[in-house]
Amino acid sequence: MRLLAVLVLAACAACATGPAPANVAEDVRVETIALDLLPEGKGTVGFVLDLEARPQESCTVTRVEWQLLLQSREFAAGIAASNVLVPGGQHARVRVEEPVAFGGMAYDARARTVPISLRGEVVTQWRWGEEKKRFALTTRVAVRGAPVYDRQ
Repeated sequence: MRLLAVLVLAACAACATGPAPANVAEDVRVETIALDLLPEGKGTVGFVLDLEARPQESCTVTRVEWQLLLQSREFAAGIAASNVLVPGGQHARVRVEEPVAFGGMAYDARARTVPISLRGEVVTQWRWGEEKKRFALTTRVAVRGAPVYDRQ
């Protein structure tokens, strides 16, 4: 019975940080995420992905499809065109910087950290065709201010 209680507590603790993303590519990593959110209801989402090509086979990143959750709620999404060559067996960085708008929401101007989740797919073009690779990261980022979902 005690073992069962420990297992239930461990399962609950794992759920609190969110389940591990399914089918995330090992050769695509999120390096950084930055949010610049202004009181006017506009801002910028930026992130850098590190990709690795297969040995002796180059590819080109043609687009990045992404979704950002802020405080566990959908906040922004987009498709960013790209043209980044990843040489065979090497790494390359893909930078994405997109404008966001959240004009209908309240804004809290206090500097703090907020929980975010970034997930999406990198679309790569290989000699043999197109491939989509999933990426995901859940973390906290520092902001000068952020939209407010719930008033306490």
